[in-house]
Amino acid sequence: MKTTLLALALAVSGQAMADNRVENDTVVVRNPRKVTVVTGDSLQSILIEGSDDNPNYRYSNRIELVDSNYVSTSAINRDTWDFTFGFFKKKRKGRPQSDITSDFALGFCGVMDAPEQMDVKPFKSWEIWWLFGTYHYRPWHNGHAFSVGMGFDWRNYRMVDNYRFAADDDKVVTLEKYADGAKPRFSRVHTFDLVVPLRYEYMGKHFGFSLGPVLNLNTKGSLKTRYRMDGAKRKDTTNDLKTKLATIGMMGTVTVYHTTVYFKYRPSSLFRKGYGPQFKTFSFGIVL
Repeated sequence: MKTTLLALALAVSGQAMADNRVENDTVVVRNPRKVTVVTGDSLQSILIEGSDDNPNYRYSNRIELVDSNYVSTSAINRDTWDFTFGFFKKKRKGRPQSDITSDFALGFCGVMDAPEQMDVKPFKSWEIWWLFGTYHYRPWHNGHAFSVGMGFDWRNYRMVDNYRFAADDDKVVTLEKYADGAKPRFSRVHTFDLVVPLRYEYMGKHFGFSLGPVLNLNTKGSLKTRYRMDGAKRKDTTNDLKTKLATIGMMGTVTVYHTTVYFKYRPSSLFRKGYGPQFKTFSFGIVL
């Protein structure tokens, strides 16, 4: 169908110029992706987009009737196109105005302004997050964009020294020493959040960054402690901790060539007041 339409368009152009006794040029485009022909009383425009071996190929031809003479103008792969006739607007160049992406990242967690006994080890505390959908909007069709996303965030805050997380029957979390003779493996608090980041983004040729607030909706909090006592393995667990339902943090990314790193900061504490130690959290890692 495309080949037939292209042949018809070129045939009409050739017939229109026949009265001027000008030798016709022949343009052959194999398997064009799109052919647009606009015909009016004194103007005919042809636009061919894509070819068999070049998806970015563009051919433009205008035939105008001026003082009873036909004037033909052609161009191939021009950066700008004077193809404005009727309801057809000039083709906009640049990046697409919107798209949807997905991101997966691995990183480490840490705490700030925590009690002295709460010695969380950043490189032994993991974070995994997955933004299953991020909508990017580029109002100017360039490297500047605004985005909103949604995803999941798994975090482990882990201690490996002589203190452990412990919880009573009211789910109040405290820090306490292991019993005499115990051999600690680890004690950790685990959280699972639904996250909604809102960011401004810039992406150039080899460098980019993003920055904005993140809404964290906590859906689960638990603790687990593993240790050995009297030669036997022990495990203490507590689920449904009294964590804050919603917190606001900041998130940023930096991209250099094809490598992207991220950082996050949450100024509010994980636990509700009276239900656990108060501290700020941060994380950093790489976007895969």
